[in-house]
Order: sequence, then C-alpha cells, then structure tokens
Amino acid sequence: MDNRELQNRNEESAPEDEQELRFEFGCPLEEVAQLASDVRMGETARRKRDRLNPEQAAKRLQMYLSKPNAIELVLRKGEELIGCAFSYEQFAEELEKEIPVPGVNLFSREGERVFALRELDVKFSQRGYGFGQLIMERIMQEAQQKGATKLLISVFPDKDNIGFQMYKKLGFEAVAPKQNTNYYYMSYDCPLKK
Repeated sequence: MDNRELQNRNEESAPEDEQELRFEFGCPLEEVAQLASDVRMGETARRKRDRLNPEQAAKRLQMYLSKPNAIELVLRKGEELIGCAFSYEQFAEELEKEIPVPGVNLFSREGERVFALRELDVKFSQRGYGFGQLIMERIMQEAQQKGATKLLISVFPDKDNIGFQMYKKLGFEAVAPKQNTNYYYMSYDCPLKK
C-alpha cells in the first residue's frame, strides 16, 4: 500500500484532525517496547502472566528481530507511534515443537515457507479506526515479499475477540483450535507465485 492509499484510507476512517500516517521499518526498541508493555499492562490484559514491563517487552522484541527474515513494521501518525507488528520465518523443526498436534502440517505445499506474525499492537487511544487491519495487511505483504507462502498467527480462543474476527476477514483459518487453552493458531495460505 503506498502513501496515497494510506492517506485515502485514513481520511475515510479516522477523525478529521488526523495527521499523516506512514509506515516505517525499524524503530527505537525502547519506543516499541513501551507500546507493547502499555498494551500488555493495561486493563484489557487477558491474564496476569501475559503482562510485560518495558524491559521484558524489549527482550521479547529483540528475540523476534534475531530470527531469520525478521520484519519490524511500525505505523506512525505524525511523530506518534500508534502501532506495530513483527514477522519472521519459522522452520519445520521449530514449529513441530511449538505446535505438537498430530495431523497439523504447516508445510503442506512444495517449497512452503512459513512466517510467524507477532506483536500486533495498537495504542489504546488509536483503536477503532482500522489501524490494526491496516498494519496486518502491510505486514502480510512484506512477509510475502520476503518469500512467505504461509502466514501463522496465535490468537486468544475467544471467537468474539475483535482480533480473531479481523484475522478471519483477512483469510486466516484455524489450524489447531484445541491444542492450547490459552491460544490457538490460525494460518493463511499466500497465493503461490507462478
């Protein structure tokens, strides 16, 4: 999505006083860690164990950035960081440990390359304007440009969850819905290039 499309979408869905939106790749780690911490420490944190302080969030984000084909995508409104997402390539051995469910084969197509999508965070004050979907659409495009043929995301099992509904709308399907009581996985098969 180019800046014109981003601006048009912004004008359709956000308040009139909206400043220009722009995507960036990479951002000071402390700034993104603070956003991740704010989201996980807020009143809507699902479980106490999911809460992260900024130092814990920074360690987790550094781990994502150390993975193969890592992508850090942030969305800014003017100078304000309003959202972010991360993606990286995962390999069969790693996924077999993470999703030990018989019958789940994420590498079902020849040449399959699975990319995990992580940490889709949107600042509380910026929710409800479609920024989460905008970030997801862009990180999906970026992962596909790096060679992803399948995208994988973990989701809380509450089907009334707004995130779950958004992922479904974007074409994600449940992979192993009963493999964990805390979350489950959804995947998206990217169109294969001819």
